[in-house]
Amino acid sequence: MPRNHKIYIATISEKCEEMAEKYGLGLECDTFCTAINLEDKDAIWQAVGQMAKAQRRVLHAPFNELCPAAIDPEVVKMTRMRYEQAWAMAQKLGIDRVVVHSGYV
Repeated sequence: MPRNHKIYIATISEKCEEMAEKYGLGLECDTFCTAINLEDKDAIWQAVGQMAKAQRRVLHAPFNELCPAAIDPEVVKMTRMRYEQAWAMAQKLGIDRVVVHSGYV
């Protein structure tokens, strides 16, 4: 089976790990799309388990209620903090790529 080096399957998908292995896909860790999960030990352990076997991994940074280009400097500050937390989490999980939305409406 050819490897799909540019295609990732979201971990919110049922049987994502099985499908990634079967079709040579990478895994996109979507656990942290909601920022509060960066502080939830159960969510963190779930992500650790999902990412353990994946050869290619990417972490999706939180985007709910975040906007790096906001007019309000406090929103920008919070967004930066959450992105930094996401990058730190990626490093803990051995992931070197992070997906970030530049704004979400």
